[in-house]
Amino acid sequence: MRVKQITVYEFEELSSKAKRKAIDHFQDINIDYEWWEPELDYWKGKLSEYGFRQPEIYFSGFSNQGDGACFEFNGLDIEKVWTFYTKHNKVKHEAALKFYLQEFHHFQTRTINSRYSHAMTREIACDYYSNREYRHLDKEAKRFEEWLESFRVGLCHEIYHNLSDEYNGLTSEESIVDTIKANDYEFTENGKLSV
Repeated sequence: MRVKQITVYEFEELSSKAKRKAIDHFQDINIDYEWWEPELDYWKGKLSEYGFRQPEIYFSGFSNQGDGACFEFNGLDIEKVWTFYTKHNKVKHEAALKFYLQEFHHFQTRTINSRYSHAMTREIACDYYSNREYRHLDKEAKRFEEWLESFRVGLCHEIYHNLSDEYNGLTSEESIVDTIKANDYEFTENGKLSV
């Protein structure tokens, strides 16, 4: 049997070249788990507050064509979303329109393209349940539906930007170094992890 002795170094004791090697080795250290779950949980809560029922979020990222985020929902709480709608829009026949949307419309998402997960792979779908015509409200209902689609697209972009910011933060050199130091990793002189 032979006993070999090696000298080990803390990260700060390494040369610049050895530090670079250590950082490259640990480039995925902060993203080798479901790092996105807290962000998605936050956004599911926000989407529910906005009135989207049973929201589910999908995303891909962060350096390929087709990357993005989208969400699906099944049903809309008109009471909740109404606050956001009337904040940005003048509404004719407000009480009647609100009743009309609540009673005779079911909003959900429809998948346009399941290959990717970005804002334009889904769209708002509306089912209308009435045998009566409310022509004076149809134009206003259409305006609401168009606003809802625009609102959905904006939220998809916001979700993706938040995920991207989180990812960039976790994969930054500063964050990687902080994790290396927090775990008290030791290295050989050339920056390889000491085992």
